[in-house]
Amino acid sequence: MYVQQLETFIWVAEAGSFGRVANTLFISTPAVVQQTNLFEEHCGVTLFKLSNRGVQLTPAGQALYEDGKKIIALSNQALARAQQIEEDSKETLRIGTSPIFRARVLIDAMTMAREDGLPLKFEITNLVAELSQMNNNFDLLGQKCDLLEAIYCDIAWQGQCQFYELFQTPLGVAVNHHHPLAGQTSVTIKDLAPYTCGFKSPKQLEDEYQTQIQ
Repeated sequence: MYVQQLETFIWVAEAGSFGRVANTLFISTPAVVQQTNLFEEHCGVTLFKLSNRGVQLTPAGQALYEDGKKIIALSNQALARAQQIEEDSKETLRIGTSPIFRARVLIDAMTMAREDGLPLKFEITNLVAELSQMNNNFDLLGQKCDLLEAIYCDIAWQGQCQFYELFQTPLGVAVNHHHPLAGQTSVTIKDLAPYTCGFKSPKQLEDEYQTQIQ
């Protein structure tokens, strides 16, 4: 928005020393002097006069110093306003999350989308209270959040909203080493049936669901 030498000029004017500014910017003193000289050539006026007490502003330098600070402030405000306008123009996706259904993959995907320069931003919406009373009701989608990352239950949730498979993950079963299933390398739903309180087979769940929607 403005030449870098203007900022260096203001720092030198306030510090009264090329060396102090060099230490602040972690560059050499000759580099600061060179930037100042280039800026003077660019402006076509003498900005500083040297004295035993360091560098002092000339009357022309004092005027440019005062106006230069205003130029930088206005430049920063203009840039911030432009950035805010662009940010406000982006589409916002609200991702629902909770200790039960914690969003991981969607957050990573949204982050990559932003890094790719897509006009998109996202918000993380905590749905602890809503999900605790959900009872397989997806009315919160489109109201409290736009996307929800969760374990897909094809029987209980069928027909209530659209699902997109992100990934599949194996399920593990932990049992005591004396348990009859402890020696098996894999188990099925039928294997678990005798040891599950209130177990219902997939066929029973399907029948119950069909009864509910009729």
